[in-house]
Amino acid sequence: PIQKGLYNQGRSALAVNSGALECLTCQVTTGGAKIFVESNVTRDWILYKLALPCAQLGVYNQTCADMTKDAVHFAFNTMKNLTASQICALFNVCRDAPKINLCPLCTDTVSHFKSVVFSQPVIQQVTNFAYGICRSHPATFLVCRIVMMEVVISAINHLRVTFDPVKICQ
Repeated sequence: PIQKGLYNQGRSALAVNSGALECLTCQVTTGGAKIFVESNVTRDWILYKLALPCAQLGVYNQTCADMTKDAVHFAFNTMKNLTASQICALFNVCRDAPKINLCPLCTDTVSHFKSVVFSQPVIQQVTNFAYGICRSHPATFLVCRIVMMEVVISAINHLRVTFDPVKICQ
């Protein structure tokens, strides 16, 4: 297919088909970049940079760091599963490349983040935060705690139902 694009059938001279050349250039460049980007050194550097804001969150530091680590590892694993040709097709550089259906990737990504957000450690942090609000009002602490618990449980249950990865990715 590349030779067909590079050679003009009517002449013996080389005719540069810019579309084929752009596609090949994208694939070679992307393939090289993937090797660099997908390395553990790059992943660890990104994790380090993203951990800095988490460190400023006090009691939420570990939850933030865990969620960040999970998200970065998921992103890197997803990226490793895409070929250079697929990435170039995503950016419409290669004309004849098959179009990629991003719905499964989107659904998997959103489902993954849903499982992280609704994990027990995150829910515990939200609950602790709500109880923290009540601690600042000692006179109404027990009533506040009951109301907060009801609000938190209700909100979590509502979000679990309405946070539908398939609908989000449509």
